Amino acid sequence: VGLTGQGWLREVGRGIAAWCAFLPLYVFAVIAGLLLAKLVGFTPTGHSLIRMLEREGVGLAPLVVFQAVVLAPILEEVQFRGFLLQGFSRPLGYRAALVLSALAFGCSHEGLGALLPRTALGLLFGGLVLSSPSRSLVGAITAHALHNGATLAIVVLLVTVS
Repeated sequence: VGLTGQGWLREVGRGIAAWCAFLPLYVFAVIAGLLLAKLVGFTPTGHSLIRMLEREGVGLAPLVVFQAVVLAPILEEVQFRGFLLQGFSRPLGYRAALVLSALAFGCSHEGLGALLPRTALGLLFGGLVLSSPSRSLVGAITAHALHNGATLAIVVLLVTVS
């Protein structure tokens, strides 16, 4: 599944750089996704972990952070980029496999409003894997963890302030 020990530090750096460069496109995808959801009459509900933080308070933050910043990036990258992307690459080709695995990633997250931005993230993460010389998942896991951590930090600040 591409979990290799060689060049992992370089892959971490690639993940950080790619996520930072991708941020403006992600913001655009979030806005477009929310507008699309509103256009079809769908009310975005937000992620269940974020709703739990809002409901229960920041006391659960360490558990939520561990789940979102450590477990989810590893498990989801192994599932979507390790198995789906690389498994579909042979019969479908890399481009079709990239789009299909990104769309599956987008659909696996809650709500229609999340479909476009999560699919865009799936394209980023898949692109990191496909552009890695060893098809390593380390860059994608890093970018995924950074994204989830930044998102949670913003939510925790908003919950704490309100």
